[in-house]
Amino acid sequence: MHRHFAYELSLESNFPIPQFPGPRGNGTDVDVIVRLEDNGFQHPTITDGRRRRHIDIRTDEAVFSVQKVGTFRIRAGREIIINRVNEMDERIIQLYVIGTMMGILLYQRKLFVLHASAVRINDMAVAFLGPPGAGKSSIAAALGARGHQVIADDVTAVNWSQGRPMVTPAFPQLKLDPNDAILLGYDDDRLSELHPLESKYACGVADRFLEGTCALDHVFILVPPREEQQPDKPQNVFLEFLRQSFPTRWGQGGDARHLQQCARLINTARVSYLKRDGSSQNLKEWVRQVEACAEKHKLSIMEGRSNKNGNRSSWTEETVLVT
Repeated sequence: MHRHFAYELSLESNFPIPQFPGPRGNGTDVDVIVRLEDNGFQHPTITDGRRRRHIDIRTDEAVFSVQKVGTFRIRAGREIIINRVNEMDERIIQLYVIGTMMGILLYQRKLFVLHASAVRINDMAVAFLGPPGAGKSSIAAALGARGHQVIADDVTAVNWSQGRPMVTPAFPQLKLDPNDAILLGYDDDRLSELHPLESKYACGVADRFLEGTCALDHVFILVPPREEQQPDKPQNVFLEFLRQSFPTRWGQGGDARHLQQCARLINTARVSYLKRDGSSQNLKEWVRQVEACAEKHKLSIMEGRSNKNGNRSSWTEETVLVT
């Protein structure tokens, strides 16, 4: 058996998941079981023919079936059971587990799970939300290269256990294009191939990873180059949170708690838009603007002009548009 630690959970699996670090402490307590089964399982009928998958996500049990890959069943936030198709390569299974399946499991554990990356700046977490290819990992990597600590990549879990939004640390890895990683100053020895068919590489950031929870101060919504930016109104942000959170990003209906979490984050974190043209120069401008926003907010807290708990008296006063 293999023991792992991610998202402050102890995991046990019957196959290796090298992206997750080893266990903490004595490694005897287990929060989550991940089990790979090869036993003639009857896979569900694919209901989404265009995307070649079947998805049914509920708070007690979820089924996520991918044609030619396998079926993943997530139960009560405690189990991930995998039945693969024709002994599918374990590396593909690993990628699904560390991403989508962990996101569903964390949702079942009542966390608010965003399709976002997160970095710690000035003792506060900053999240970057957006669809695939929007630049979430790139900007997290760029900020990590400047000395800020990475908290999560692609799947960011938020809770309000301390009365304010707190980000749970994921695991010390970013998924990056290898050329981008080198341009940002990451050495070759940090990179490892995820799979021959995967263009991005795993980039280890253990020395730049935050291992504790961190208060979420600011959410940046990343707007892809060819997509029109919506007006910066609370209702548009609410819809964007729905589009880029679990389970609604998979076309599943969120429960009342999930909808309340979307609204609560709008009221307890600052929100801005970032639009990128795809160039490395624009990425540098993103970083400059994000750091400037963080520094400005730090000064406002020191001068007593901002609520330290992240609650805002006016939504529009805290919105900054960066293009």
